[in-house]
Amino acid sequence: MSQADYTVYWQPGCTSCLKAKEYLASHGIRYRSINVHEEPAAMAHLASIGVKSVPVVERGERFVMAQNLDELASFLGVAERRPRLPLDELVSRLNRIMAVVLGQLAVVPEEQLSQPLRRDRTVRDLGFHVYAIVDGFLAAARGGVLSEAHFYRLPDPTADAAMLRDYGQSIARQFADWWQSNGLTAANESYQTYYGEQTASALLERTCWHTAQHCRQLDAVLTQAGVAPPLKLSPADVAGLPMPEHIWDDELPLPRSPQ
Repeated sequence: MSQADYTVYWQPGCTSCLKAKEYLASHGIRYRSINVHEEPAAMAHLASIGVKSVPVVERGERFVMAQNLDELASFLGVAERRPRLPLDELVSRLNRIMAVVLGQLAVVPEEQLSQPLRRDRTVRDLGFHVYAIVDGFLAAARGGVLSEAHFYRLPDPTADAAMLRDYGQSIARQFADWWQSNGLTAANESYQTYYGEQTASALLERTCWHTAQHCRQLDAVLTQAGVAPPLKLSPADVAGLPMPEHIWDDELPLPRSPQ
């Protein structure tokens, strides 16, 4: 295939964008890479085909919103073979991920919260974002819709780590309550999202690896600052999840931390 066969529209800091690009590369598929923050016309093009968010993989007049790896595989015409974790195991993994992030927020230096990571995202935003992802899952699981807006929510710019932990603990309790009330039926449910109807298992799997990726990023930030978090994700915590290979998108270097 030539490089012009596929185009991947992405933005920095987007976990699904990084995974989509890695997925194409893992299958030997070359693609044109378009960072929509650097090419304003790209978002206008996506809007013209009815798309408001990335990642999008396009070939000719066809495209797929690449958040669901099975749908991406079908679009590319490749076989998607990976272990599928049962719903109760995904719930356990997400509970573990949320607990690890709470531990990270317990030790993050207050001055570190304002450190810029990507365009319009700080360490504070990243810590908040982990739980906003789960909040979005809950919105869909409760009969609403997981919208793009859930992933663009930001905390109060003056929020300290304690406020972020309070938010995280609230979301963790709500998730536990949802599972207690719906665990027996959720496996047969489908939820509405901005990229189409998804089974509970598919959406929860994406929620797990999405939050786990940001947990890895927070760990990297703390390590760079010389801080040891009380909890870390282990290989067992992410086994069977389609995690990105890289922690950060290497197409755009991170800004250096102030010394």
